[in-house]
Amino acid sequence: MTRRPKIFDDDDVLELLRSEIVKAGSQAKWAREKGVSRTNVCKILRGYQEFQPKILEALGLKKINAYTWR
Repeated sequence: MTRRPKIFDDDDVLELLRSEIVKAGSQAKWAREKGVSRTNVCKILRGYQEFQPKILEALGLKKINAYTWR
């Protein structure tokens, strides 16, 4: 059986990021372990910045374009 990929919206990605930060213990520790800027992580969590490819990659995600039927 083929596994269908899950489609995440921005809220899903934020929830995933927050849960990974909790697992790591802090924003700074997660950012350091993943090689991303803690400042950018903070800006994303506050809604001041969009998700960057490096942060999506650190979460194991990739951005795609999708279409839906009306």
